[in-house]
Amino acid sequence: MNDYDDNYAAPVAKTASVVPTTAALVADRVEAGILRGDFSPGAPLRELTLAKRFEASRSTVREALRLLTDTGLVMVSPRHGAEVVAVSATVVHEVYTLRATLEAFAVRLAINAGRMHGEHLEAIEAAYAALCEAAERTDPVAQIEADMDFHLALCQPCGHGLLLHHLKQLQARTRLCILYTKIYRSDAESEALSHRPILAAVRAAEIDSAENALREHILGAGQRLLVRIGEATAQPAPGRRRRTQDAG
Repeated sequence: MNDYDDNYAAPVAKTASVVPTTAALVADRVEAGILRGDFSPGAPLRELTLAKRFEASRSTVREALRLLTDTGLVMVSPRHGAEVVAVSATVVHEVYTLRATLEAFAVRLAINAGRMHGEHLEAIEAAYAALCEAAERTDPVAQIEADMDFHLALCQPCGHGLLLHHLKQLQARTRLCILYTKIYRSDAESEALSHRPILAAVRAAEIDSAENALREHILGAGQRLLVRIGEATAQPAPGRRRRTQDAG
C-alpha cells in the first residue's frame, strides 16, 4: 500500500463513520433515489420534503445532503439550496477523455510490469463476474458500483500511486457520469459484451490490445452519453451519432 491508493474505491457518503449514522442512511436513500431517476437532473432537494419522505429531522437531511455534495451528486448554494447536479457536455467530455487516457496507461503499466496474473487477475475476473451479475438486476446503484469496481480492478495493479490518486480524484465525477448513462439510457444493453474485449486482452497480456480496447470502450461510452444529452437538451452533441451500447 502506498501514500495514494489507500481506500481508492470507498464511496464518500458511506464512510462518514464505521457504523452508518442516520444522516448517512438518509444520504444512501437519497442517492438511490437519484440513481433511480426519482429526482431529475437539476431538481431541487428541499429539506422539509425530504424530511417528511424519510421520516427524519431537517438537520439530519441537511447533513445527508452535505454528505452527498462530497460524492458530486448534489450541489448546495446559499440562494437556491440543494439540487441534483446536472452534468454538462463539457464535464462529460473532460471526464471520459481523461479516464480513457489514465486507465489505458494504468493497464499498460500493469501488463508491462507482469502484474496481470495471480491475485490481480483473479480480482479482475471476480469484478467482471460481479459486473455481469449486476447487469441482470434492476438496481442502478449496484450496476454503477460494479462498473466502477471492474475498472478499479483493472487499474489497481499498475503500481503507480500518483496515477491511482488522480483516478480517485475523478471518482465522484465518474460515478455521476455513469449515473447519467442510466438516466439517459445510453448505458450497456449487455455489460458482459461491452467489457469482454478488455478482459480478453488482459487475460492474454496483450498490451496494445488491452490499452486500445479500454480506451475505445471509455471514449465510446462518453460519446454515446454526449449524444443523449444533446438530444435531451435539443443541442447537437459533437461527433458522430452511434447506437447505444455501454456505460464505461
